Amino acid sequence: MGQFFTAALENTLDGQVYIDRVSVTETPSGPNILVHGDMNYHLYFDQASSWRWDYILDRAAERDIFLKLVILEKHDGILSFIRPDGSVASEPDDNFFYGLNMANPNQPTKVRRLQEYF
Repeated sequence: MGQFFTAALENTLDGQVYIDRVSVTETPSGPNILVHGDMNYHLYFDQASSWRWDYILDRAAERDIFLKLVILEKHDGILSFIRPDGSVASEPDDNFFYGLNMANPNQPTKVRRLQEYF
């Protein structure tokens, strides 16, 4: 069995081809065994990585271990667009990230309040 995959254009003199997805499975309904079979990385979750997380979470549940998944990151871009009053800014501003509200120091910013709720 060969180790190469070939994509070719036939019966054409010119043009462009875009490969969107490549799939290699043992059965038609089986998972794609290629690590990065979909070229549109922003439109899918890698199946092998997803399986690993499912495995970890399942083993933790079997042992009554509870995990808190972190969904916020220190410099998460969306947080820099929230103004102290909760409105959305057109340009990012990291000055309010840690909860400093210049207009009213006793009142936390919307970002800080969301972090506290989380």
